[in-house]
Amino acid sequence: MREATLGLMALSVVFAFFSYYLNKTLGKRDEVRATQQKFNDHMKAMQDALKRNDEAKIKELQKRDKELNDAMMQTMFLPFRSLIVILPIYFALYSYILPALFPNFSITLPFSLPGRMDLWNPSAWRPTFGARGFFIWSTVFAGLLVVELLWTKVEARVLAKLFKGFQPKTNSSNPNSPKPDLQKPDSGNDSQEKQ
Repeated sequence: MREATLGLMALSVVFAFFSYYLNKTLGKRDEVRATQQKFNDHMKAMQDALKRNDEAKIKELQKRDKELNDAMMQTMFLPFRSLIVILPIYFALYSYILPALFPNFSITLPFSLPGRMDLWNPSAWRPTFGARGFFIWSTVFAGLLVVELLWTKVEARVLAKLFKGFQPKTNSSNPNSPKPDLQKPDSGNDSQEKQ
């Protein structure tokens, strides 16, 4: 039983990492986030200009509206590209592989989690799950805790150490936005090379 539980948890972590990298590559996750940040910054600047009644700034910002709206429309459908790969694999795991590998699996947790989508219904919450339910919840926790909270920070540090001679491209609208691409620093700028 313990081996089966560890096997399901390991499979969940692998699937969470697989989904993360597909979203990052096929779904162009960093590009989507950068575009969303540009759009949010633009909307904030527009609201500030409207509050101050700054007609010149409003006209300047309105010139970028179409460009940003087009960019948002282009990036809106990028995450669906990764789903074309992820969903069939998930359904194969859920429908065929998990029942074959773990036919009699059952685990009782010390707390209840929803086993159905009707979260408001008290009967939907339960502590006992089979292989499929445990895989779903393990993948959710692996995706949120292991991948999103831990791995993204580790990945950023590892890339920074591996590519010491490289500087991330900066987003002029927001220096804290995701920096997916790495480029060589300008050879004429000694202060950047020393960092």
